Amino acid sequence: MNEQPIAHEGAETPEVTEKPVSKFEEITAKLLGFYNYSIVATLVGLAVSMLGICFSVFWPLPQVSVYCLLIAGAIHLMDGKIAKTKMLTPEEAGFGRTLDLISDFSAFVLLPLAIGFASGMETAWFLPFLLIYLLAGLIRLCYLFVTDAERKETGGRHRQVHIGLPVGSVSLILPLFYLLRGAMPLVFPWLLGLLMLALSFGFLWRFKMNKVGIKGMMVYLLIGIVEMVLLAILA
Repeated sequence: MNEQPIAHEGAETPEVTEKPVSKFEEITAKLLGFYNYSIVATLVGLAVSMLGICFSVFWPLPQVSVYCLLIAGAIHLMDGKIAKTKMLTPEEAGFGRTLDLISDFSAFVLLPLAIGFASGMETAWFLPFLLIYLLAGLIRLCYLFVTDAERKETGGRHRQVHIGLPVGSVSLILPLFYLLRGAMPLVFPWLLGLLMLALSFGFLWRFKMNKVGIKGMMVYLLIGIVEMVLLAILA
């Protein structure tokens, strides 16, 4: 039978040192929400996408909105990697996932719709294209949000592949397609509408796509930079 150590009278007990609280933590403790570096990229991406929407809705500058879409796509590639570097509580992780859902909806659903509207899809003839894209993007994001949350609660493995076309892919597809606007200004809104239908189908169709690693991310970023240069020269 193991004997428990007996504390001798007068023996010094080790002091427990508390982690000092920073000024930032003091301020954020008084606010609703969970604040740490893991959500910074998501918030920046959300702000960029909202800025892009403003450039299309309030000012007729859809090309600037396309730049914002490219930047939001680049941020989207990195925010998940950044979040994985920090140990999060279940509440912090859930908060971050919800922010990511809202950011993705703003950047890859609402922003492309605003670009389409500012690029000639403002009449009632284009309403079906816009609505189908809106609903398809929303359904995809909500479905993945619910199923991923359920998988985490049951201790399942992290999803190894994409099911369907990721919404973030629009940040490379639409800017490349936008280069056609200068060459075919009259038919471009209709071509953009057909692209939205194709993307909507891809969002919801059950097929598997491999997730990109670090090399894939670098290729995506390089393609995005090339597209920005081409937009500045040709569009």
